[in-house]
Amino acid sequence: MILTLITVTITVTPIAGVVLVHQDNLMGMFIPPEIEEIQDKLSGGGGSEEPMLKPVGEPQYDLTSRTITQLIEFKNPFPFEITINSITGDVKCASHDFRLGAVSLDKPVNIGVNETKILTVIITWTAAAESHLEAAHADEETVTVDLAGLTVDVKGVQIQMEQTVEIPNPMRQK
Repeated sequence: MILTLITVTITVTPIAGVVLVHQDNLMGMFIPPEIEEIQDKLSGGGGSEEPMLKPVGEPQYDLTSRTITQLIEFKNPFPFEITINSITGDVKCASHDFRLGAVSLDKPVNIGVNETKILTVIITWTAAAESHLEAAHADEETVTVDLAGLTVDVKGVQIQMEQTVEIPNPMRQK
C-alpha cells in the first residue's frame, strides 16, 4: 500500500507541477512559445515595425498554365535559422466564396538569422476560376481573395492561418 502511494505521488506530483506552472496558458504545455511567436509574426502580428513578407516586383503571369508567380521577400527576425518547407492553401474569391485555385511555394527555402531571402510563391487557378473572374470581376483590375487553410511548414511545424489579399485579376492580363 505504501509503495502504491509512493508510485502515485511520484507520478502525479510532476504533472501537477507542470499544470501549475502553465495555469495561465495550458496550451503552453504542448505548444512551445516559439511556435506561437512564429505564427504571430507570420500572420502580421507581434507589433513588428517591418513586415516579414513583402512582395517584390510585379507578378508574372503564364496564361497557358494558369499561374501567377510572385516573388516574396522574407526577413527572418528569429534568433535561429529556419527552413520554410512549403506554403499551401486554397485561393477563394472573398466576395463570392468561390474557389479559384491553390497557392504553393516553388521550393523549400533555408533562411539564416537576420537573413533576407526571396520566396517564389505560385498561385494556380482553375478553368472554373476563369469563368468566375470573367463573369463576376471582368471590370476589376484587382480581385480580393482569401487564402483559406493557408499552411506554412516551418522546420516541419505546420502553422495554419487565414489571410485576405489583393491580387491582380489574371483575366485582365490577356
